Amino acid sequence: MKRRIKAIIWDFGNILGRFDHLKACRKLARYGSSSPESIYALLFSGVGAPTKLHEAGVLSSHQFFQTVRNLLGLSKELSFREFSSIWKDIFSENEGVGTVIGAIRPNVVQCILWFKERNKRLSAWN
Repeated sequence: MKRRIKAIIWDFGNILGRFDHLKACRKLARYGSSSPESIYALLFSGVGAPTKLHEAGVLSSHQFFQTVRNLLGLSKELSFREFSSIWKDIFSENEGVGTVIGAIRPNVVQCILWFKERNKRLSAWN
């Protein structure tokens, strides 16, 4: 009897897709006086780092934007919409993974996308 895979849990970060936080930091540097490396250190270092609070759901997207803008002293010309665009532009496809998914997909009952930063399932598809 042929056994069927019931579910596969896919982690997004550097599995399905790649991301480069420094790409966002370089773009944010255009709105202030800090270097991309300094911005990265301020946003990602320590337990109370704004990115960690946002990823944990402690800060909403708007609160995260305001926190980042204030912490870095960024220009008021930076709108929430532009900030969101900058923050979302860090992702790229992990070449070859789509081919793997396409090859195994007919034999899988359910696929689950997982973001471990928020420690919860984002979506599932059959």
